[in-house]
Amino acid sequence: MLFLDEPTTGLDPEVRAELWTEIERLAREESMTILLTTHYLEEADRLASDLAIVDRGRVVATGSPDQLKSELRGDSIHVELAETEPNGRVVDALVQVPGLGDPSLEGRFVRARADCGAVAVPMVLAALDAVGGQGLVGDDGAPLAGRGVSASRRPDVPRGGREGGSVMAVALRQAWQINLRYLRAFVRQPAWVAIALVQPIIWLLLFGGLFKRVVEIPGFQGDSYIVFLTPGVAVMTAVMSAGWNGMGFIEDMRRGVLDRVLVAPMWRGALNAGSLLYAILTIALQVLIIIGIGLAAGASFANDVGGVAILVLVACLLAGSVAALSNGLALVAKERETLIGAVTFVTLPVTFLSITFMPPGLIPGWVRSVARSIR
Repeated sequence: MLFLDEPTTGLDPEVRAELWTEIERLAREESMTILLTTHYLEEADRLASDLAIVDRGRVVATGSPDQLKSELRGDSIHVELAETEPNGRVVDALVQVPGLGDPSLEGRFVRARADCGAVAVPMVLAALDAVGGQGLVGDDGAPLAGRGVSASRRPDVPRGGREGGSVMAVALRQAWQINLRYLRAFVRQPAWVAIALVQPIIWLLLFGGLFKRVVEIPGFQGDSYIVFLTPGVAVMTAVMSAGWNGMGFIEDMRRGVLDRVLVAPMWRGALNAGSLLYAILTIALQVLIIIGIGLAAGASFANDVGGVAILVLVACLLAGSVAALSNGLALVAKERETLIGAVTFVTLPVTFLSITFMPPGLIPGWVRSVARSIR
């Protein structure tokens, strides 16, 4: 038997994830019974087969993590008031908040449950401020909620939250923040920025120079291979770049970042939506670079600006679809090697079975047959 008392306190996320892996190995391969104490809910959720929750020296709940979570509906909201409110007005105000259940007041502490904490918290704070602003608590009308929001950021907190579309606004804001996190990581890696921007140039110039005499083959329609190649390279770049999008999820899982985010009061779909938005923005930049290089090399597009806009839109839509599949595979596989193998296995054959490099009339018959069967 092994006793561990808060073994990951003070560790950085990457080391903590490695220690979790070792604890799981000891339990699985050494058949060791491990008694572990922790304040991290995500740690207990991942490691424990049986869980006991202790509050002030008393065991208040026992069971497996899945059993305990199944007993809870939605998120738990706790707010500490600036002062006590004996008239029951706080509870009356919270009862009117949509999506909020079981509000209670114990001294200065308000507790309630919500289907979605990220949506309910702004409405709870607005309801408490409305009660305090009407002078129902305290003669000076002091705000009830002792929350940590600076005066400069309070305009960013939604007020009221009852108007239509508030759930969508919260979801979009959270997805945008996840996207900004990925963008910050992107720009902080100069080498990766250079590779991501230079790679499409290499694709275009390399294949453009290699196959430029294809126009001399009977049956090729057109006088310039670069005109034919540029849209294909743009779409190919979108597919291949989006295929690696799930690597961000895998890295977050390995470092324990995803575990911390999942226990936050936020819409879970924001993780995927923000990741997809990041993929679409970065790939749109790559496609625009390809178009710019293609124009400089002599390429042209039907309908001029309209043709360019349609190409960028198609590339972004395709990138979003492939990135979503990559994220799903990453969450299932949880290993970089698996994702790398799957992406390589799919993207390379699809690229050469398409008409990226050669018109359909010049492709061998069996390749056309396989391509049609895939479509």
